[in-house]
Amino acid sequence: TYKCLASGFYGLRSTRSFEETLNDLIRYGGDADTNGAVCGTMYGARHGYKALPYLWLRAMPFKKWFDKKIRKCLHHLDLIDEC
Repeated sequence: TYKCLASGFYGLRSTRSFEETLNDLIRYGGDADTNGAVCGTMYGARHGYKALPYLWLRAMPFKKWFDKKIRKCLHHLDLIDEC
């Protein structure tokens, strides 16, 4: 639990690229998938979608579907005007 929490703070405080931050954290082992998910979520909350590596986004299956879901969620939260 503590390492997972620390992983989130690591993601929040990181000034390195998303890829470097996530790869460094995952190499520490342990519950790497959970720690990586928490770190990536917090990193994304701070740095935004634009910080994700282009090659990772391009390789993402169902990206258009996912983008549509994100826009719909943001619209329901009144964070954007259109879906």
